[in-house]
Amino acid sequence: MKKFKNKKCFAFTLAEVLMVMGILGVVAAITIPNLNKDIGDQERVAKVQTVATDIEQAYKVALRKYEDNWDNTSYGPRILEFMQTKRTCDISSDDSCFKDSNIKIYNNSSKTVSFTAGTAAIFNDGSSIYFYPETLSGSISEFNGLSDAKQLVYFDIDGPDKGFNTLGVDIFSIILNDTGLLIPSINYFKDGDAAYRNIDYTYWILKYGNADYLHCSDLSESKTTCN
Repeated sequence: MKKFKNKKCFAFTLAEVLMVMGILGVVAAITIPNLNKDIGDQERVAKVQTVATDIEQAYKVALRKYEDNWDNTSYGPRILEFMQTKRTCDISSDDSCFKDSNIKIYNNSSKTVSFTAGTAAIFNDGSSIYFYPETLSGSISEFNGLSDAKQLVYFDIDGPDKGFNTLGVDIFSIILNDTGLLIPSINYFKDGDAAYRNIDYTYWILKYGNADYLHCSDLSESKTTCN
């Protein structure tokens, strides 16, 4: 008959367990906010890329259908014909599709932007779009160096009733020329009106695939991320 020998069992003491849990709590407190920031930025970047692509594709289809001259009032209706919209609006009388006043500007707390006319629409996912109804080059000094700029398009990635309603945070804009999306140099508008500097934020996302301008102020063409 075999005899069983007593074996020593090793385990953590309560103090040691509490210490480990405390360390894990500190690590979680440090890393989770950064993880949430990354998830938020990833969603923002993905939405901006998707909407910009959708607008350009619809525009190119509309160009093939409408070969006559385009004026400032034709861009909205013609492009929206090839986008899946839930509702369209003329913001001069109906601002339910796109916020038309007191739009804030990222990194500029002293100014807001308002619109008085133009075609807008809201999509099934709640995002919305607005077509600026005026000539760009000549009437807006920031566009005078871009003679081929034809149409300024704003889009709100979370819609008029949600989010920050801030240019560069949840409202972005692109420029269309005669053939598609116009890509100006980053910081092209850095000395111009802050309302149009928002385009820098859009093209930063499209060019570099991040929204790091929201988190650090020393970015440039040679430093394209906070990391």
